[in-house]
Amino acid sequence: VIDFHAEATAEKICFAKFCSELGVSAFFGTHTHVQTADETVINGMAYITDVGMCGDYNSVLGFDSAAPINRLLRRYTADRLTPANGQGTLYGIFVETDDATGLALSIQQVKI
Repeated sequence: VIDFHAEATAEKICFAKFCSELGVSAFFGTHTHVQTADETVINGMAYITDVGMCGDYNSVLGFDSAAPINRLLRRYTADRLTPANGQGTLYGIFVETDDATGLALSIQQVKI
């Protein structure tokens, strides 16, 4: 299982194609906090560009919106980022693998 933490989707896709030839069971990208809708199985490897995040999705990456907005508009970085207090959301994936080979049979998005 590979968790590839990168900003650019192209980096994730390129490295995943390389890893799909190595017998990897699952490859999921992280960093952007927004789950993508491109889950698939490539050569027996479950793949998704970004698995998403866990936290308040009605926020700025899980933080109360005031400080990030202030940073963006005023380039003021002294405000502390505080966690948002809204309803939590769990994003993830469920991967089914073959017991004999370890390769992926399916991948499903999870959103709770």
